[in-house]
Amino acid sequence: MDRRMLVAVVLLALIGALTPFALYVALGPRAAPTAETGARGQRLLEFYPLGGETFASLKEILDFAESRLKALETARAYTAGAVLPTEATRAATAEVSKTNVQVVGVDEPDIVKAGSGVIAVARGSEVYIVGIAERKVLGKISAGSQVFGLFLEGSRLAVITSTPLIRPLVVLPGAGSPPYLGGVANTTLLVYSIEDPSSPRLLYSSSVSGYPLGARMLGGVVYILTSAPLEVKLPLVDGEPIPPGSVAKIDPSASWYLVLLCMDLSTGKHSAYAFTSAPSSWIYMGENRLYVASYPSVYEEALKEFLEAVSKRLPGGVSGRVSGLAFQGLLGEALNALEDYLSSVSYDVARDILEKAAAEVPPIPDKTIFKVFAVSGLKVSYRGSVEVPGRVLDQFSMEELGGYFVVATTSGEWRVRASIAKTLITPPSPPSRNVTVEVCSGGSCREIVVPITVQPTSLRAGRPIVYVGVEPAADTSNNVFSVSLEDLKVKGNLTGLAPGERVYASRLVGSTMYLVTYRQVDPLFAVDLSDPSSPRVLGYVKAPGFSEYLHPVTGKLLLGVGFTDDRRLKVSLFDVSDPKAIREASTVTIAASSPVTSDHHAFSFDPSNGRAYIPVSLWYTGSGGVMVVEVKNGRLSFVKLLEHPGALRTVYTPDEVFTVSQASVNVYSSSTLEKVGEIPLD
Repeated sequence: MDRRMLVAVVLLALIGALTPFALYVALGPRAAPTAETGARGQRLLEFYPLGGETFASLKEILDFAESRLKALETARAYTAGAVLPTEATRAATAEVSKTNVQVVGVDEPDIVKAGSGVIAVARGSEVYIVGIAERKVLGKISAGSQVFGLFLEGSRLAVITSTPLIRPLVVLPGAGSPPYLGGVANTTLLVYSIEDPSSPRLLYSSSVSGYPLGARMLGGVVYILTSAPLEVKLPLVDGEPIPPGSVAKIDPSASWYLVLLCMDLSTGKHSAYAFTSAPSSWIYMGENRLYVASYPSVYEEALKEFLEAVSKRLPGGVSGRVSGLAFQGLLGEALNALEDYLSSVSYDVARDILEKAAAEVPPIPDKTIFKVFAVSGLKVSYRGSVEVPGRVLDQFSMEELGGYFVVATTSGEWRVRASIAKTLITPPSPPSRNVTVEVCSGGSCREIVVPITVQPTSLRAGRPIVYVGVEPAADTSNNVFSVSLEDLKVKGNLTGLAPGERVYASRLVGSTMYLVTYRQVDPLFAVDLSDPSSPRVLGYVKAPGFSEYLHPVTGKLLLGVGFTDDRRLKVSLFDVSDPKAIREASTVTIAASSPVTSDHHAFSFDPSNGRAYIPVSLWYTGSGGVMVVEVKNGRLSFVKLLEHPGALRTVYTPDEVFTVSQASVNVYSSSTLEKVGEIPLD
């Protein structure tokens, strides 16, 4: 890991002990109440024990970060609950449509939020508040940093921002390396009152270390998970270190901190936690649990296994040193010790040692570790973890089903490869040498320059460099696992599904999980989870192309959005009334792309009329808009293209449809789909 990439500017004064230290943190607009105190001076930041193995002191946290960073300094060695119908499906009686989310009651951040008579639109560092009835921009918020996403709860608008910060830092004498590095991103949560949309009022703010990884809102409490490299040394909230009792050493082989900020939007009270982790990607939240998917480094494991194997082929003293350093996790030092020895033998001998050692290392499988937390308001407690083979595609690959956590993964294996580079040191070309001879006669002198030839120095061998990498060892396959929430043990599994393919989309509807895998055709599998301890395939259908997003329309119909084999956008309607005999009932294709294939928030479905709204960018024309398709009588039909270049989202009410781009909001009649207005965002 190249630590230089993470350091922008650090201003250090070497003057003292480890703590206390002063940090200057930007916490948003100065006119707002700080995150430390509310409008009346009460403290809003609270800390609770996280559970698990927590740290005993700030020094222990710093020591852990330093030891892991030392172990990871080997960059050159690395190569290559049951889901109900979605919120949109239940929105028939709602005044305005809501964000398309995975779990009913658990909101997700998005760049567009609607409610309380307004549509909030994030663009860059600004948020526009558009009046639905007024058809104009009522107010604007300048958040100061790039907006990651929004939540809207009644008249409270939560704005999540993230930006790299360069901050002066002062440490008292004796601190050694700085406990926090400038240039690492902070994530800030700003909560505004929009009771008067023309004059948004900042109520609360809080800032934590790291880039936003994901967020959820449950019961009026926002949960934001950020990811910060261990180089930050100490994870911070509101400019102060998160106390050791709220920092858990969950993963001893971690390379990151994950920081969790929780805030009650009604009171501004908030809490923060941190835990060590391997790189993480997706989160899932049920009614009272939070799951975080992380991936142990295949490369680090490959290097450990290789060093252990190669040590057995080295002389006794060298073998013990390489093996001992690797066992301590000092992989960089172990690699250096190996290179020291290899520099004493011939290139052919060194290459033979490396290749035979690499061949002895068994294939290393992909795996995912899920960290599980119990959530109750601002209190979060670590409940344990579970490991399964393979990697998840996205958040829809994991769901709660009764007392089980269901996971779909794609498995692969990696073969270790090792090579040695022979470095040759070429001395610089010798400078030209000339001798000047002065000849004087008869009172006059002249100079004669005589060139001298200097022989160049021959090449010499430098220190060898060992490279360790991985390459695919076998075809992929796909799996479904059922994990008991009582003891976090795998109770059921279905493995080896669709060899050579990978999961492109998944969705749990009732007790049936639908999986789309792909290589040449699009198999849609129905997996029965009525008995989670014994998952089984009910049936499947093969269709050209593949779906990347699945949306339950009714209990008998499933909508898929993806691509044809030639990458045209394809919308498929699957009849799943009999999971043993699934069929593709109808399709609509268009020469376009859509954000729906990578972001489900872009998809909207109105169950009152069976219409799906899909933003599209048309090929070759530079235009686009929102494609409207309709599900009726078990068939899918094209209705209209609402032209609006750059459209990203759709919001609907019983009478109107609003298409939203970064430049404007267009208004259409719901009955005729004719354009009736346009609201510039300026």
